[in-house]
Amino acid sequence: MIRFSVIIPVYNKANFVAQTIQSVLAQSFTDYEIILINDGSTDKSLQVLQTFNASNIRLINQENQGLSAARNKGIAAAKGKIIALLDADDLWEPQHLQSLYELSQKFPEAQLYGTAYAELFSDGTRVPPKINLKTAEPQLLIPDFFEASLFQPLVPPSSFAFQKNIIDSTGGFDTQITCFEDVDFYIRAHLKFKMAYTTQATMLYRLESENQITKGRLHRMQMPNLQSYLNENPNHKSLHTYIHRHWYFTCNYLKTEGAQEHYKAMRNKLDTRYLNPQQRLLLALPAPFLRGLRSFKNRLLKKGFRVTSF
Repeated sequence: MIRFSVIIPVYNKANFVAQTIQSVLAQSFTDYEIILINDGSTDKSLQVLQTFNASNIRLINQENQGLSAARNKGIAAAKGKIIALLDADDLWEPQHLQSLYELSQKFPEAQLYGTAYAELFSDGTRVPPKINLKTAEPQLLIPDFFEASLFQPLVPPSSFAFQKNIIDSTGGFDTQITCFEDVDFYIRAHLKFKMAYTTQATMLYRLESENQITKGRLHRMQMPNLQSYLNENPNHKSLHTYIHRHWYFTCNYLKTEGAQEHYKAMRNKLDTRYLNPQQRLLLALPAPFLRGLRSFKNRLLKKGFRVTSF
């Protein structure tokens, strides 16, 4: 049986996807297949994908159905024991799959796997994220995924992998969700299964690419119903904090987009007792100030300096 199935959904990423695929082909661990799902791209993505015709690469071409449906299609077609997700504009270091394999061998009790990552700018600048995880261990079982993800994501999709058989009990990606579908899937998976993690960064997450939610269209997208997880887990403190922190960030994005009705609906769900004083202050600021602050933070970030409300 193949060890890894690498699932790469593609929608209008012609400028990036070839480099992404090449980063998989350069892996030191070679027991894998690549499944490319062209999700109705309208640029030259399909032509780029068709140039890759190795025996361990399969191309699925479908009408546009969204990211969740594309991932589910790839997972259903996978022959590998472990699903490794990779977005079409992110990159893997050559040791990424080797790191995931070592985690699967060292921690047989885990069915979820993740690696550290770096944020990548177009000029080549790499900045490590701020993760709520204090450890000197290079490999470990994550004691509490939700607590570790309170600052920035512990794992973006491109540094996340899981045993294919967990889909039977967790379900796949929700096709009704068009934004933060990964957050919804993470919650379902981490409520049931353990994650093994390496603190060595083996994935590069592009911060400047097409089709990102930060381009002023968050309010037009369908977000997950996270309230149901709170209702089902009333005593899970870290889960509650994780969800309310997620809503806090969403509120700030909606406010800066000028989506007042969407902002008010989200704000009504947010319990500020789960926020720190800096976050409560930022939540109260007017949209023009938040936009200016975000622009200033992004300029600093490009120079390698991170300013956060954590």
